[in-house]
Amino acid sequence: MTPSQLNSLFDVPPAPTKRAKNVKRISDDALLSLTALAQLVKAKPRALQLWTDAGALKPLDGTDRKGSGAWRLYGRGESELAAILAEAHQGFRLPVGMLALLAGAVRQSQEQPATTEAFERARRGTHAVWLIGAPKGEDYAISYATGAVLSLAGNPGNGSALRDCGAILVVNLTAALGRLNAS
Repeated sequence: MTPSQLNSLFDVPPAPTKRAKNVKRISDDALLSLTALAQLVKAKPRALQLWTDAGALKPLDGTDRKGSGAWRLYGRGESELAAILAEAHQGFRLPVGMLALLAGAVRQSQEQPATTEAFERARRGTHAVWLIGAPKGEDYAISYATGAVLSLAGNPGNGSALRDCGAILVVNLTAALGRLNAS
């Protein structure tokens, strides 16, 4: 082995490079193509393309805008977000811009421990979990409720009661994530 082929002080040869184009599985997590994801969440592939172009969905790095024949691949988190957006779009016919705002708010809320617990319950399907979104300026405030009854005094995350909000968005998180687990 020549010195130009070595990449460290310990004379370890470089790791072989892998091509990501048209690969279904790169890591331990299953990756879904746009078409497969559209079938799972019961949305049209063109809708998912528009949502991705608007930034509501984010494909795996290196799989976007590669041209004809290259697949956009989505991981578990984006697949769940696609299911939520599909559920919201089917129920409320939200425009793409509003879906992008909702996606951003859901991503921000995922940093909170209560969100992790809500998603775990919804994935298991043992509880009815509802995602509640309320307009907050140019964004959404996101909260999660478990159970069959939503309290009108509930806090959607912006400091006001649900009854004081001009509009609220309620998505059945258990049903949305159940679509992904059904297959």
